[in-house]
Amino acid sequence: MRKALPDEAGYLSKLAFRSKAYWGYSDQFMQACLGELIIDIPYIENHPVFAIEVEGRVIGFYALEQVSASEAELGYMFIEPASIGKGYGRKLMDHARQQARKSGYTKIIVQADPNAEQFYRAAGGILVGTRESASIPGRQLPLFQIDLERSEIQIIRGYEYGRDPCREIAELAARLYGRQSALPVSLLQRWYRKNASIFRIAEALQGLMVGYISTLPLGASKFRETTQPDFQETSLQAEDIDNAFYPEGGGIFLSSIAVASEFQEQSPVSLLLRLALVEDLIKESYNRGIRISAQAVSQKGQSCMQSLGMQVCGDTASGWKIYYGELSGVDLRDIRNSLLDKLSARFEM
Repeated sequence: MRKALPDEAGYLSKLAFRSKAYWGYSDQFMQACLGELIIDIPYIENHPVFAIEVEGRVIGFYALEQVSASEAELGYMFIEPASIGKGYGRKLMDHARQQARKSGYTKIIVQADPNAEQFYRAAGGILVGTRESASIPGRQLPLFQIDLERSEIQIIRGYEYGRDPCREIAELAARLYGRQSALPVSLLQRWYRKNASIFRIAEALQGLMVGYISTLPLGASKFRETTQPDFQETSLQAEDIDNAFYPEGGGIFLSSIAVASEFQEQSPVSLLLRLALVEDLIKESYNRGIRISAQAVSQKGQSCMQSLGMQVCGDTASGWKIYYGELSGVDLRDIRNSLLDKLSARFEM
């Protein structure tokens, strides 16, 4: 990470255009937005603009603009299309927060592209309203506020975590459910080595894991076993797990969702984890729909499964409820909107 140079203005403007176009906007739309995507030399000279390099090439950047003595606005935040979804946006956002704090700001305002809503929510943003687009009259854009004074939570995919999360996951599960109920670290590690995307992790700014959700992509025959009364997830081996996030013809077994006890009541960790899962399902299902199953015993666990569109289809031999759902692309988007409504309502209380 480094400061952007004034003579990089043209390159950064083209990067911003490519990044915006990634979301599939029409040529007419992109031309209408061109003015707000251009970054010039005076802007770089007069604002904190930082770029992230990979192998000597700039693949993303952000800028901060002063709103008041206590507030800054995210002026730009763009990533090369080929680098989207690889954790670079999170690194830029982390750096932006650090820079804002150093400058004495307590809040960052973000006017977001609708396609990036989940990213800013996962970065700790709270939806506070909308703002009309400067390029498209009548188009309302979501407006987020990131409070730098409270403990923020980020949702990180397993392969972005920067270290093997399995031991921390097992320790968190042991604190919540007892060591005998927690899955062995060795089993988690075998699953993780086969497919690092099985975990989504909630991390506080200080690097503390405060929650996780684990989902196992299984082929058709193994997935069918997850809805049987005698199924035990400890029987699943690494070779049973598919390399894809969602396997063709198979389904996803939601192995666990857990949140540290001190973050269960007032924090949106569980909602953010479920939202991250649903967003990934929407992206990966390509509107063909998905099959998902789970087991739950507590009332909270059962409510979580229901919020993800699953219904009870039986009981295990040990008395757990078996959940199953066949969800279309429309169903997934409805679930996402319902979770977003719950998240917004939580912050309005």
